[in-house]
Amino acid sequence: MRKKIIAIEKNMVSSSDATTDPPKAAKAASAKPVPSLKNVAAAFSSSPTKSGPPSSSPRVSICDVVSTKKMATKAKKQITSENEIISGGDAEKEYLLSKKAQSMNYLQVLILQEEQQQKLSALHFDAIHDYVFFFPSVIITLLGGILAILVKSTLVTSGKTQTVIALVIAILSIVSTFFQSLMKQFDFSGRAGFHDSCARALNKLLLFSKLDAREAAYNSIFKSLSTGTTLSVGKNKLAEEDHDESKKPSAKKGKDDAKDDVKKGDDGTKKGDDDEHKKSDGSLVAQFRQAVDTCSSVVPIEISMAFKIMRTRLELVNKSTLIHKVHAKVDFSIVLPSLVYALSNTIVTYKGFPILLPDPEWAVDTTLKDWKKHLKSDANNAADLLGDLIERADMIRHLGETEPCENNPLLPPV
Repeated sequence: MRKKIIAIEKNMVSSSDATTDPPKAAKAASAKPVPSLKNVAAAFSSSPTKSGPPSSSPRVSICDVVSTKKMATKAKKQITSENEIISGGDAEKEYLLSKKAQSMNYLQVLILQEEQQQKLSALHFDAIHDYVFFFPSVIITLLGGILAILVKSTLVTSGKTQTVIALVIAILSIVSTFFQSLMKQFDFSGRAGFHDSCARALNKLLLFSKLDAREAAYNSIFKSLSTGTTLSVGKNKLAEEDHDESKKPSAKKGKDDAKDDVKKGDDGTKKGDDDEHKKSDGSLVAQFRQAVDTCSSVVPIEISMAFKIMRTRLELVNKSTLIHKVHAKVDFSIVLPSLVYALSNTIVTYKGFPILLPDPEWAVDTTLKDWKKHLKSDANNAADLLGDLIERADMIRHLGETEPCENNPLLPPV
């Protein structure tokens, strides 16, 4: 009897040590495996009831069931975007990544809007120069020359007729001089050249910004796949300024350094000029400002007002009705480029363009009405290609990987 009592006391001491010692308790808790859904179901089915005897399997708590369900749901969750991979499940970081992409889209929209205005202005001023001043001046000069030849020829023998023709030649010369003076004063050709040069620069900037963003995304994905590191945000060269002070030259230079800087090539230019010209260390905004500052001509008020009316009307009518302005379902930074192109098309297809410009209010109303028609999915909408392509989406995705044959046809079976 005494031996049984001693054994019971030892068991009580060992169990109290296991529960009161934190390291041992933590180690025991960490060693506990997370049950699967099958084990949870089996444990509940074999748990003791009021009528039946108790089972020998361990009792499973509600916390285990909830944690197991969360793990199964997380395993079944699919990746929906690249931002979700970069954020690693962090909601705040994922939101900032989406705002970063949206801000870049809005910058590109502003560049596109200015580029379209500059292009339309170049077409307008060039048409005025050609059809209003240049061609009439050429025709008047040509007529004056033909009449001058007739006066000196033997075809006109009457002195009165010669006097009339000489008077007409003098009038044509005066008119031609007047047109040339106006052409030089207004300088529509020079203004058209300024706008065209600015439009070309903005078009290149817009194209390079999109290519650079794509290249940065590709490089980050390739680096993650090749090195096995976590996917990160790629560096956008056009959207970021280089603030590294170590790259700046020192303020004080010696005589030898100054002599090296003055060295020139065979063509008489500095050797460093070409390298500095090739560099594009400026940000996207800096290059946009540089392109716009090169144009000293003003955009016609009809063109600029049309774009401003459409932008302000969209923001007032649509954005003011949004309940959740931060987490809105419609991203206007993706919608605006199509509207900008549609407005440009409305102005270009105007009957009097490029000499005459349409009323801004009419241009905006016509653009929005025509643009809304293309949002309807029906047989009359030529842009609705999704319904025709969805049947062969898998084959298009893998097009080029395998050649079409009997077992792998290009077209789906009828």
